[in-house]
Amino acid sequence: MRNFAIRNGLYLSIALSLSGCLNTPDGQPNDIVNAGLAGAGIGALIGAVTGDDGGERTRNAAIGGVVGGAIGAGVGSVAAKRRVAYNAESASLDTEIRNASNDLAASKNVARSARSALESENQRLAALKRRSEQGQNIAADTERSKQRLKRQIASLDAEKASLAEEISHYEAVLSSARAEPGEDPASVQQKVAQLEARKRQLQEQYQDLNNIQRNTRTAVNSAGSLGEV
Repeated sequence: MRNFAIRNGLYLSIALSLSGCLNTPDGQPNDIVNAGLAGAGIGALIGAVTGDDGGERTRNAAIGGVVGGAIGAGVGSVAAKRRVAYNAESASLDTEIRNASNDLAASKNVARSARSALESENQRLAALKRRSEQGQNIAADTERSKQRLKRQIASLDAEKASLAEEISHYEAVLSSARAEPGEDPASVQQKVAQLEARKRQLQEQYQDLNNIQRNTRTAVNSAGSLGEV
């Protein structure tokens, strides 16, 4: 059963969806405020699913909410600026959909590389274990393996942070998307649905990165155990 933090993240995300956008006095969506709220919800939700136990998920959700809110406010200002760069919402959404697709492809390449590197490192650790069983000194090689794995963990941290910011950006775009005068609302809604689908894929990609990182930490622990033999 999901814990309190996860339910709170879900409730916040649902509440944001149901309440709609907050508007400026002239009736226009307030991109910065809406993005900050959306970022807090996303950050809390992502944080809540990345812990290994209830306490860690609760702590991660709280941290994710604060960090997500700050990131969301920042990307909200970007979303506000992009609004004036296009004469039609559909043209803006087309660009965002392309960007999201590129972001997803780039992150998948990072994940593919990280997964391949982890597989190679696990093979090295298996070979080191056999050498250790034969009485050989593997301390130096084990330490080098641990350092490579730790660098990969740091690299995955950076990629996850970048991906979280991208997700928050697209949430800001979606929260303020609307048909401009003279545009076909149905066409805009179709593009909104496409961007929403890309955002979900990015969220799934974040979880994939998190799984790779968790497996990499397991490999670090295995290397540590070998070093103690």
